[in-house]
Amino acid sequence: MRPDRDDAEVKAFILTTTLQSYTGIARMLVTLFGRDRAWPVAMIRAERALSPRFGLYRYRDDPTVLAFILDRMGLMPLDKLMSQAEAAFEGRFPSRSQTHRIVSDLRQEAIEGAGATIPRKHP
Repeated sequence: MRPDRDDAEVKAFILTTTLQSYTGIARMLVTLFGRDRAWPVAMIRAERALSPRFGLYRYRDDPTVLAFILDRMGLMPLDKLMSQAEAAFEGRFPSRSQTHRIVSDLRQEAIEGAGATIPRKHP
């Protein structure tokens, strides 16, 4: 049986839980709602990405921020990327944790999409 995207109880749990790990959320869903109603990690990630509460969506819509991240991801440590972003954007850039999530999401999209790969580690 496929999980229901419109299950209000499951969706509410996903958007209100303090758990940060998608895998942890998926495990908790199985415990609380059973295997029939639990969502897989991909559905959880997609639901949270669309939620304004998690703050990623507004930066995902800013092409200059995305271009800046794409030009540098995999080529340098996140700390260096953040210091360059501070200088370039003067406070109009996502936080370090949001940037990390954006990089992770972009890397996952590349893997799931056209089979393209983005290096995980800088040289």
